[in-house]
Order: sequence, then C-alpha cells, then structure tokens
Amino acid sequence: LNQGELSALRGDLLLGELYSLLELQGFLAYDMGVALEGRRGGLGWAAGVFNGNGPDLRDENDGKSLAARVTYTVDVGTPLTFGGAWSRRELNWPDEDATTTRKGDAYELDVELGGLRRGVWLLAEVSTGRNLASLERFVGAQGVISYFHETDGRIEGIEPMGRVSWADPDDEIDGDAGLLLTPGVNLYFVGRNRLMFNWDFFMPESDRFPTEHAGREQVNLYF
Repeated sequence: LNQGELSALRGDLLLGELYSLLELQGFLAYDMGVALEGRRGGLGWAAGVFNGNGPDLRDENDGKSLAARVTYTVDVGTPLTFGGAWSRRELNWPDEDATTTRKGDAYELDVELGGLRRGVWLLAEVSTGRNLASLERFVGAQGVISYFHETDGRIEGIEPMGRVSWADPDDEIDGDAGLLLTPGVNLYFVGRNRLMFNWDFFMPESDRFPTEHAGREQVNLYF
C-alpha cells in the first residue's frame, strides 16, 4: 500500500470508525464458540474460544479466535467500572479459500460510569492492534454520553444521547482516519425495549472524500 491509499480486507474498506474497524476484522461481534465468565466482589472476568467467522458460518481454518476481558467495579454513588480486553484473530489470506493465514491482536481499555436507565451514563474506550490487511497498527477511541429521564405512560423514559468515534486504520497511511458524530434519542417502553433515532455524521480526514450523513431508526426488543 502507498501513502494515501486505504486498507481493504477481502473487499471491505477499513474506515476510520472504531466499531466498524474492529468488527470487520473479526475482533468483536457475535461468533460461534464457548466462553466462561465469573465474578467475585467487584472483579469480573470472561474468556472464550471462537471460530472467528461470525454466527452461522463454517470455520475456514484450524486456527481459533481467542478473547478475554477483565473488569473491576467500585461504587461512587453510582457504579464506576474499569475494563480491559484482548482479542486474537486468525484468518485465511487473502480469501477464505487461501492456504496461508494471517494473525493479529487487538487491545482495549474502557471506563463506564452509571448504567442502563440510571440517569447519566458515560462510556469511554481506547483500542489499538494489528491491521490485518496491511499488518501495520491501528488506533482509535470512542465515547458515549446519555441521560435517562423517567416519564409516565406507555413511554417509560426518554434518553437523549451522543456518541463520538475516531479511528486511524493504519498508522503508516496518511489521510485514512475519520471522525463519526452521532446525536440521537432513545424512547424506552418496558425494560430494555426501546426505539432509537440517530443521525450519523462521518467526516474523513482526507479532503479526497466527502462528509457523509444518514439518519437511522432502530428498534430494540428484549426477550
């Protein structure tokens, strides 16, 4: 890859948005496997072994994806949780039928203040790891703030929120970073059931690409 080009993994561009960057490389999201978790006091832990190809997909090689997470929670009037996580991914390269593989690791630190339907809720995260397309390093950060206001009637609560996400997919490429801003509002009905209205504004670092925006409406049904 030359300066100014973008990383592509099996035809998908690795954009400057942290969640998308991690998900496309298989460092997070749903997957087939087995996990163990536990808690003792404020300390929590979880670790698992997965096939790395996502839900309902056949494993493409003998390697397994690994993931682990540790958290510690203290009560400062509202829960304050510090967390750290690690994920290891192995995939066939350059496609699913290849006989060669690539491996990479991702690392993450986060902090959370508050919780679901508790008034103010703050989340912040920083991540770094290996870009599986270019074998260079990626880095990113994101934060979320929301405020839950309890109401009467069928709508049990209104929660305005905002999210900001920044990521640089490859530290050796100029102009591939990006910034995503997402204002929105959530309408809660019973428990975790809610309607979500968000507007995404994605601003690429390079002037070669235009700013994009889109509205999204989603429903979250909790069983």
